Amino acid sequence: MYELFELLGRVQEIDAATLTVREQARLANNLPELRWSIFFPRQNSDSIRIAEMRTLDLRPVADRRPWGGRGRYIPLEQGKLVELEMAPIEAYFTYDEYLMQRLMERNAQRIDLALDALRVKIPQRAEVLADADYRRVEVDAFWAWRTGEIVAKDPESEQTLTVNLGFDAARYVTPAQAWTNSTAWAELLQHAYEARNMFGAAPRGALVRQSTLTAIGESAPASGITGFKRSRAELEDRIAQELGSEFTFRVEERTVDVFTGKGNATVATKVWPGTEVAFIPPQVSVGSTFFAPVYRAQMMAQGGQNGVPGGLPRDFIDVRGVTLFYLRNEDGKSMTLEAQLNALPIPDERRVYIVDGQI
Repeated sequence: MYELFELLGRVQEIDAATLTVREQARLANNLPELRWSIFFPRQNSDSIRIAEMRTLDLRPVADRRPWGGRGRYIPLEQGKLVELEMAPIEAYFTYDEYLMQRLMERNAQRIDLALDALRVKIPQRAEVLADADYRRVEVDAFWAWRTGEIVAKDPESEQTLTVNLGFDAARYVTPAQAWTNSTAWAELLQHAYEARNMFGAAPRGALVRQSTLTAIGESAPASGITGFKRSRAELEDRIAQELGSEFTFRVEERTVDVFTGKGNATVATKVWPGTEVAFIPPQVSVGSTFFAPVYRAQMMAQGGQNGVPGGLPRDFIDVRGVTLFYLRNEDGKSMTLEAQLNALPIPDERRVYIVDGQI
């Protein structure tokens, strides 16, 4: 019986470096279903330790001076230095001897046919693992924006570590009055003006759930043209007129499947699970997603760690991108395909203003 590693040695198309290059190329423009890069664009880091120097939200004003005198000294105001260390994101799948048994049975013991089957199965599984890594970036980005927290959970011990970023409480508001079908429009405008004060310029829009947008539409004044309820485009245009700047609603109703424990059970979870309204800053981006090198990707790019077959585009390996690699398990009867990504989304406090509509 052939071992999986022995077979993989015969199929250059599915070696770890080639899979890595293929997945990085596929994901170069981000997954269509993901939006983390819109609000948390990528920023390269040379280390998994991120020293984030927070600048204070100050807008100093110079003074006039007498001729021959000195003007206003502007001190260098800096916020506190926050040291964060990212934990790796990883997904894996194990190919065992049962798989090999079935492959050989189905292909009448012909090794060439079994290899063809692996050429299809392994890249398909690699896509699933790489996509799962980036969905974790997506979930973490929206959670950090919505709560001001970064959460890491160990899938083996099920222990959870929560890091509070210590944002000013004024960035997260729970109004005394819940937004309803009669109050949501007035509440939205009030907090849009406050967001303008927070950001120093008018917000570019708001991230909302559909229920919130529905309440805003129900409570908005009727269209002066038709006399009926305003459409989404009409609501956006009216708010833009109020703020003097472009304004767009982004409705967030996407769902991902989050594992609930050590087993295979998952629960359908909204990417934006609450009733909060997130005002989008003038720059659109809320923060950055820091990407640090993956050690094994560096080894691949240098031709190390089991070597890289000649002719592979090792120069195309992004050492900070998702990295695919194989592990031979100790039992000698199975192997594991892993996908690792070192990435951490961090919001910028100055670009955060969240209001819980409590709808």
